[in-house]
Amino acid sequence: MTASGAAPRPESPRIESFQLADQFGTQHTIRFPRTRPLLLLVGDRRGSEEIDAWINPLKQRWKDVADIQGIADVQAVPRFLRGRITDAIRKSRTQPLLLDFEGKVTGGLPCEKKAANIFAISKDGRLLAHVSGPYLPGTNASQKLDRIAQGLAAP
Repeated sequence: MTASGAAPRPESPRIESFQLADQFGTQHTIRFPRTRPLLLLVGDRRGSEEIDAWINPLKQRWKDVADIQGIADVQAVPRFLRGRITDAIRKSRTQPLLLDFEGKVTGGLPCEKKAANIFAISKDGRLLAHVSGPYLPGTNASQKLDRIAQGLAAP
């Protein structure tokens, strides 16, 4: 309890700086603190099917104020299949997609399985907002974007 009698607000989960390779073998380093917030688009095999619909709405709304990065949650892939999965992603994606085979990043995030996960991360690595599922205009897509906006607007 605080002096005002209200329960203290729990600290938001924080992610640490990390380095992951993309499907082309290039290492990418994401460091905190950073100059702009980060929107992380995370999907496992099934969730990746929902990611593409999110990209344009996120870019239209936040490309000038936040960085956007995709991470494939591939920690369930057996070691002997990693090369095949990397090749398949390389053939299907022209933009760099970070591959998290060890769960370095995705293992510490509250990802919904078999769904797209969008995380708004503060400049210092705090989780500000999380939405999951498909982006379907005409449903609750605008509410999901509003939740991200609220998170990014938080001090």
